[in-house]
Amino acid sequence: MVLHGTIKHCFRVFDTFRLWGKDRLLWIHSPQASSQWHDSTGIRGYRRAQFSFNCSMSIRRVIPIEQAEWHIAPPAAWVQATKPDWSFEADSDEGLTFLLIDEQLDVETQCCWQRSVRRLLSVSAVQALSQVELDFDPAAHRLLIHELAIWRKQDDGTWQKRSMATRDSFLLRQRERQLEQQLLNGRVSLVALLEDVRVGDAIDLAWTLEPRESLADLRFTTYYGFAWSVPVARATLTIHLDDASPTRWQLHSPDGETPPTIEEARNRLHCSVEHPTLFSFENNVPADYWPFSLLEVSGWHTWSEVARFFVSLWADAMADSSDEIAELAESLRHENGAAGEIIRAIRFVQEEVRYLAVDFGHGSGMLPNGAGIVLRRRFGDCKDKSVLLTALLRQLGIEAWPLLVSTGWEGAVSRLQPSASCFSHAIVTFFHDGKRHCVDPTILGQRGDLSHMVAPSYGYGLEVRSDVAALLSLPDPAPAELTLIEYFKLDHRHQQGRVEQTLSGSGGISDDLRTALSQNGKSAFFDDRLADLQHHFPALTREEQAPDVRDDEIENRIELRSSYQLPTWGTPGTKPPSQFEYGAHGLFLAVEHVNNTERRRSPWALRYPMRAHHQVVVQGKCVQKVTEANFRSEGPGFIYACQVTSGRHKVTFDYRWETTQHPLCQDSCPPSKMGLQ
Repeated sequence: MVLHGTIKHCFRVFDTFRLWGKDRLLWIHSPQASSQWHDSTGIRGYRRAQFSFNCSMSIRRVIPIEQAEWHIAPPAAWVQATKPDWSFEADSDEGLTFLLIDEQLDVETQCCWQRSVRRLLSVSAVQALSQVELDFDPAAHRLLIHELAIWRKQDDGTWQKRSMATRDSFLLRQRERQLEQQLLNGRVSLVALLEDVRVGDAIDLAWTLEPRESLADLRFTTYYGFAWSVPVARATLTIHLDDASPTRWQLHSPDGETPPTIEEARNRLHCSVEHPTLFSFENNVPADYWPFSLLEVSGWHTWSEVARFFVSLWADAMADSSDEIAELAESLRHENGAAGEIIRAIRFVQEEVRYLAVDFGHGSGMLPNGAGIVLRRRFGDCKDKSVLLTALLRQLGIEAWPLLVSTGWEGAVSRLQPSASCFSHAIVTFFHDGKRHCVDPTILGQRGDLSHMVAPSYGYGLEVRSDVAALLSLPDPAPAELTLIEYFKLDHRHQQGRVEQTLSGSGGISDDLRTALSQNGKSAFFDDRLADLQHHFPALTREEQAPDVRDDEIENRIELRSSYQLPTWGTPGTKPPSQFEYGAHGLFLAVEHVNNTERRRSPWALRYPMRAHHQVVVQGKCVQKVTEANFRSEGPGFIYACQVTSGRHKVTFDYRWETTQHPLCQDSCPPSKMGLQ
């Protein structure tokens, strides 16, 4: 299921603009999704961070493209226009600037109005952005175009406008952007190819999305991140309030960050920034760290309200086709009792029901398919799979509930106001022998019995049950271990040199290795391992003996063995060099790293808890004894150690890494600065 997208991956992958529903649903389309947007091709502008479910749970009504509703019309009376900053001049090396980004949301009508005025300052910007493309779901929304114009600066400094807001200027096209990601969204694209666009021109676009229908009792929620990676002269956000639907707002601003100006009146909330500092987005930032100001507005008051909403919304799906679920449950009965039955049910939903999200129409993103429907189709998204697994476990006599989590915000959900839109994923929680367990039904390759199965590490979740009063704190993940042992037998006569490699993992790393094997295939996996070694030893070749995979599915451990011929540790066909050079490269299979020149402003997220061990054994008559040594470095979040031992014609290097906390602060040394050469 794809309820993905939160601050963790903010502003990177999002490739359509946000849609609008009763709860301000923002569709985020990638397992590493974020909130980037574009209204043309190529160059994206960063504007907001709003997150919510992004996959639907049913085959929904398909609106033929010729019935898609879009019109040229004036804006609604509640829109209060803001003027662009026509005098704004960016640095000479900038190709794109925004003179205005203005967004206005009306709580009463659930409409979203937007206007952007972007100036193209380079030939490449003109090439990439001399067209406009707006995507919308015709089964859920109407699109109103208010303005499409090109502004050109005259010699006397005034700006001249050329309007093209006519139906003849637009083409309507339908395509599935995310089909390769197993997501059908049913959107159409309204495209305008602009004529006579020149360097220095500004494209002015204003439009409104109106909902065709919305889910009952779904309340207003929005999130807005004040961060842009391109120059912006003026950006504003206005929430037009409704006395009949009261909302609360909260602003999160990091230390040292200049917050937006906020004006609050009885009927509106207005936020604005002028000439904001350019923001450079860094990868691998901890999920609960927001390096920019974030505004949240919510019409929900308690988590129990949110939970009851989902209980009501999902009730029919949970009760669907109980006879079919009962028949499946009977087939999963196991001689090992309830524990074995639970594992078989989990594996069935994970591996026998393929992932496919159908995301369009009424209720898309929140409304699941029925458990029986999912079972018959053998496909579904995370909500579908969670509903099916919950129904199946209950049929087996297990207390179970769907659990809403955030894959990007993770534990930071606890800092937010109650909302149905802060969750991006659905998993399942259940009790067995008095102990709570959590499982993600969308994972492939997961193994282990109930005591060794790795629980998802999402921090907090909300159970879909009517008596819930607060968020559930999820258990910490179990330690993950990776070990790479490489035995090099060197032969300076080019005859019997070889390498034996054993890669093993436990916990979450074993699940990762298993997933890589299943998705890429065994041959491709070991081809990658061969290529990694050949990068250091070009003469390396594969031996005829097939690689060996040993998988302990009960204790969740996996071991992969392979061997290679190494006629020389130097350039093929030449005399071996006098020195053998290698390093702790195996640690980087598990340890995130940056290049030596990178200086970060944001914390660095480490996989925690995790231990990695890379042992390199070099043996041969040509190997001389070396000085034994021990090196150990401890810092905030890590322990790194290297031990060198030496014997007759043999040297052993033991590299070890252990994470001791999840995030590294900005000033901590990343692994690439700690001697992992």
